Amino acid sequence: MDFRRIRFPDGNLIVVAVDICSSSDIMEQLLVQGEIDQYHTLIGKLKERLAEFQLGGMIFDPYKFMGDGWILLFDPNTKGYQLLTFMRTLCEYYNGAFERIMRLEVRPANTGIKFGIDSGQISHTKIFQIDEYVGRPINVACRLQGATERPYQALVTSRAFARLSPVDGYKVTNETRNLRNINDGADFPCMQITLME
Repeated sequence: MDFRRIRFPDGNLIVVAVDICSSSDIMEQLLVQGEIDQYHTLIGKLKERLAEFQLGGMIFDPYKFMGDGWILLFDPNTKGYQLLTFMRTLCEYYNGAFERIMRLEVRPANTGIKFGIDSGQISHTKIFQIDEYVGRPINVACRLQGATERPYQALVTSRAFARLSPVDGYKVTNETRNLRNINDGADFPCMQITLME
């Protein structure tokens, strides 16, 4: 089972950056153990689950794999409850897959996945003859993902949060983060959503 690439027209999209927590520690340990194939299996299982979401009707482009996560671009008409259910289900799936697949000698303190989300204008360009997307929401979503402190949480811009509301059944807090090269170094207001305890 594989992804279906979707080429969205220039315009407003929802950007979701997904990251595997402690991936460097996990890979380093698996390399020492001579079992890096466990990480490859875990990534493969996540890819299959994302493809299943597409088959189930979620409209998103698995735009870019970053070595330990993805940048996913969602149709701007995606309903908030759909996106929240997608993220929570992916968290639950990852947690189960990690427990089944990983045989680490020392488990890192933080294992799981985390998210950064923004929405706004995205446009196309070509870099080395490859179709790429550019836009501030991609940068912001990636920075927010990097600033998420705990697994199974999402940091969301106020603009994207307005698209997700209402968020009944989820713990939500107002937060600020300092995001590199965003907002001239000033604290950046965002919302934190706990997807799974």
